[in-house]
Amino acid sequence: MITRRDAVSSAVIALLASAGYVMADAPKMSLDATLPPSVARLQAAPAERAPLMAGLDYLGVAKTLDDLGINIYGYVQAGFYYDEGRGSQQYSPYNLFLEQSNQHALFNGIDIAIERAIKDRTKFDIGGKIEVLYGLDGALRQSNGMNFYAGNTAGPAYQDSPQHQFAVLQAYVDVSLPVGTGILLTVGMFEDQFGYENANPTTNNFYSHTFGYYNGFSTTQSNSTYCTSVTGIKADYNFTDEIGGYVGITRGWQQSLDDNNDAFSYIAQLRYAPKAVEGLSFKLNLHMGPEGWGNDVTNTINNPNNPNGRWATAVNLITEYKANENLTLALDMTYGYVGNGDINQGILEWQDISVYGIYKFNKYVTGAARAEWYRVDDGGVDSLAPPGTDSQAVDIVSLTVGLTLTPFPDNKYLRTLKIRPEVRYDYADAKIFSFGSNPADPGENGRFMAGFDIVYGF
Repeated sequence: MITRRDAVSSAVIALLASAGYVMADAPKMSLDATLPPSVARLQAAPAERAPLMAGLDYLGVAKTLDDLGINIYGYVQAGFYYDEGRGSQQYSPYNLFLEQSNQHALFNGIDIAIERAIKDRTKFDIGGKIEVLYGLDGALRQSNGMNFYAGNTAGPAYQDSPQHQFAVLQAYVDVSLPVGTGILLTVGMFEDQFGYENANPTTNNFYSHTFGYYNGFSTTQSNSTYCTSVTGIKADYNFTDEIGGYVGITRGWQQSLDDNNDAFSYIAQLRYAPKAVEGLSFKLNLHMGPEGWGNDVTNTINNPNNPNGRWATAVNLITEYKANENLTLALDMTYGYVGNGDINQGILEWQDISVYGIYKFNKYVTGAARAEWYRVDDGGVDSLAPPGTDSQAVDIVSLTVGLTLTPFPDNKYLRTLKIRPEVRYDYADAKIFSFGSNPADPGENGRFMAGFDIVYGF
């Protein structure tokens, strides 16, 4: 009998095998193609140094770092939001910020990275990156094995740990091999390129994220981390100047020095930027493997018949079209599936479709709109069921509009300062948004949110 897992695995293998027939001596694709569209678009090399390196240049240090190919940079982020639909419920499965009250000032964090990027993969070279973060987001991005606050598990609950935490986000080595158009190997802990939005706020257009950004995890586990990093190895290759991709083996979502199931997970990406339509690009991302899931981590330890957790598969397609220098349109679609395995729990599925429109009015103001449809089906498992639902599945529609304000676009040290106000409305076909002091009380179908953040990239 062919299972859903076997079918997905066979399709992926066939896709990657067919890609191998593309000529190896074709022209080289831009290294930007190895990044998510939002990152490639907003992290392009600036005409001037970033503020931190500009300060080091003033001290006479930056030239030495340049000679070594090393760049030091980061960001600091803080904000405020009001959530009509939270009440005093501390943990809401549909709470994008995981905070305690319905209006709160947040210090999301200060991030710093030291990176040596490989600029030409057709030559042998060694690079890498180390990135650390301290703040509220640090508690959400802990990895299993590098968590200093909760027994090295991933994603501690706030009641057991300080809200503001230190986290290691990335620590990897890059090696370029001069084979064909150049193979780029990445070994260590690195960001999983999955979805149009990125964990780094300097690459996004909104303060809040889509439900799909959390890949279905935080919507069912109130104290779970959101999955942004993996630890393993991947090999990236540009087959032509239009087609590229990578394959990799990892320890799983948010696993680093420890693994919750001691089994491999697999990642892959296929990207396509047709020359015939300038500004159009596609990225197909895959993540699949026997991931521990909620209580599955405990069950994996106690149940010898289920050593590898529940098999999870997530597929993501990103389509971006840069119509001109001012207008960008994007479509982000995700399907996720978590099988039953040998544990007496149901199947979990989620789907997400998000549409973006981004328009730069001038150097001071950029406007953005985002519409999302999100559906999660808990498979009849009470522990995964959204609150207030009488059925297995819930559908949510969300609309967000916002601005990115750049007050000092021409100032050498302040041009990276961004202020991003936004308003948002979520509507569900079940009463999942709590308005009372008792989380068990029936909630409402809709909620209004508003907020803003201040981000400074340095």
